[in-house]
Amino acid sequence: MKTVDKLVILFQKIDEAKNPTEIEVLGIEVDKILAENAQKPIEGIAQFLLERANILTQKVELVVNDPEVKYKGITYAFPEWTTIVNYCKLHSIKNPQTVSNWVSRGIISSQNVVIIKELNDLRLIRNLNYQGVL
Repeated sequence: MKTVDKLVILFQKIDEAKNPTEIEVLGIEVDKILAENAQKPIEGIAQFLLERANILTQKVELVVNDPEVKYKGITYAFPEWTTIVNYCKLHSIKNPQTVSNWVSRGIISSQNVVIIKELNDLRLIRNLNYQGVL
């Protein structure tokens, strides 16, 4: 199997991962493949990375340029709803993993979390002060 095909499969698994630990393990596999091939060009890697960059750009543009997201007939307006990364910026939290853990542990209740599967499981959370609950 070509190296780029291995990377494509790993990134698909990353997109489908259910928790940060899975992503970290898969990331280690990506690092291994890249380290093994550091001294030689990987055929097809430029096209693959361009496609990944386009997907990420679309996600960013959706959140930055559109003041709301409509999903399953419900409108989630910004800034009432926000991404985890943006929440961290708004509330001076250094690590987005902290907020992800709050979601996993139920500190941020499921009614305040929306997962949009069609956008690689983009998570929106209601923009409230959850630090006061801790």
